[in-house]
Amino acid sequence: MSGTRAGGNEHPYVSADNDDGEPRRKWECRICPLDKECSGTAFKRAKLYSYMSEACCREYISRHLHSSSRHNLSENKQLCDELAADADCKETEETFEERLEYREWYKEQESASKNWAASNEAGKREAAAADELAKDARQRQMPPHRPPMMRR
Repeated sequence: MSGTRAGGNEHPYVSADNDDGEPRRKWECRICPLDKECSGTAFKRAKLYSYMSEACCREYISRHLHSSSRHNLSENKQLCDELAADADCKETEETFEERLEYREWYKEQESASKNWAASNEAGKREAAAADELAKDARQRQMPPHRPPMMRR
């Protein structure tokens, strides 16, 4: 399961068109049940929250414990489920203002990403053109090709 996150496919982004302005509930696990073995980066990447239900959040916790190489529990799904059931899973409310702030941050990230991609493409084109010029220069400096001399 390398390269995937333990959490579900839930995304915190709500478009302005789909936002009803009402607070929405969120269940989140902020501390891994096996915190001493877990790296903060891996745990953050797992994104153990749910907007659907507490049960979904606990399922994501179990997946994290089961799939993380740091916990070494890939053979013990039952223990993962038990630890997830006992995990500290908090219910909070996300406000309209928080979603609005997130939308603005998300747009900035998208814009920065597009700008980086465009500048990276321009850099690649410049590098390719420089390579071609260098290749042409090398070819002009090489003596003309002569067939090998034959021995008699």
